[in-house]
Amino acid sequence: MSIITEAQLEKLDVIEKFQLRRKCAENNDIENLLTIAKYNFNSGSAASNVTNLPELCYYYGRLQRGEELKSLLNEKSFLYFMLPDSCKELAKQLFNIGSKFPHLNENEVQFLEDNYCDSKTFELFDIIMFDCILLPRPIKKFDKESLNMDNKNFSKEFLLEIYSCFSENEGLDGSYDKLYVYSRIENKIIQKEYEHLGIGEWCIMQPILSNEFWNLMKENFGEDCANALTKELCYDDDDLEDFRNQNFYLLGADSIEAAASNYFKDSSTVVALKTLVAKFWLEKINSQKINLI
Repeated sequence: MSIITEAQLEKLDVIEKFQLRRKCAENNDIENLLTIAKYNFNSGSAASNVTNLPELCYYYGRLQRGEELKSLLNEKSFLYFMLPDSCKELAKQLFNIGSKFPHLNENEVQFLEDNYCDSKTFELFDIIMFDCILLPRPIKKFDKESLNMDNKNFSKEFLLEIYSCFSENEGLDGSYDKLYVYSRIENKIIQKEYEHLGIGEWCIMQPILSNEFWNLMKENFGEDCANALTKELCYDDDDLEDFRNQNFYLLGADSIEAAASNYFKDSSTVVALKTLVAKFWLEKINSQKINLI
């Protein structure tokens, strides 16, 4: 493959750049992979550079160009300091591993395997481990097919636990709090900080849009009930028609439960409503098709 330039990369959209990056990995073309990673880092946001920096550092390590990396990070220090410590630590480890590759000890090989199996870091490692066959032993990797597990038949207890997590997450106010997260792959609730969320994992919050809620209530409790609940949940009667028909009003779990408790005479119906909302959210999550580039 010919040498890739920044001018060429400027003309490509995100998907085209990813496809080019994949092709370079298939060709074991570290020089061009470094060019792409450097371009992505220099033009990236704080969010995208969480993966761009570790990838960049790995290639610099593989090419034994540590001084060039140090110069780049000094020049782009404002980009570097915006990144979380976990990203910087991963970048440091990948530079060191890249510098020694493929002559790694078992701890280093295990580190690569653990990250290749992690839903958070899988996509990055699926690129940089293009020649993992050279390692002292084979390493396992994330099962991409598991991303599209279609889980069904949720128990009442699980649905109520999901609903409780909606409320718990909505009550958190600290960016470093661990969130309740739904893992579609494992079909269970886990806890993670937001920055550690991986592919196939969803933060359990704001379960339903107002138009979805109106339709769900109409289908299960009748139109009068749907109208009454949405009227109580809508802040302004002038917006009520849009509230029932448009898809840009997200509802909170506590507000839904309060409205339901005011409307229904018995608590068992409120519980039934909560399970319906939780089931709707889970089915929506499980119906999404995840396509990796």
